[in-house]
Amino acid sequence: MITIPIKTRVGHDGAIDVTVQAPPALYDKQIDALLVVQPLEANEVTLSEKEWHDKLMSFSGKINDETFKRWPQGEYEVREEL
Repeated sequence: MITIPIKTRVGHDGAIDVTVQAPPALYDKQIDALLVVQPLEANEVTLSEKEWHDKLMSFSGKINDETFKRWPQGEYEVREEL
């Protein structure tokens, strides 16, 4: 059995939209799937994709430590043209 934990939101219409990417070992196979609905505690917050992105972007450029060093990123490999 493979457990794939996700958090989602129940829409205002009561629908739960869930898309889960199955591991390749299950491709083209018949499976039994079980959906367990467990309400979150009041202090747990689930962010929408946009809210998550906006929160992540709010951290951009926020390192104020003078000793922080960004190491060299190396050279890009030269690839053949497609």
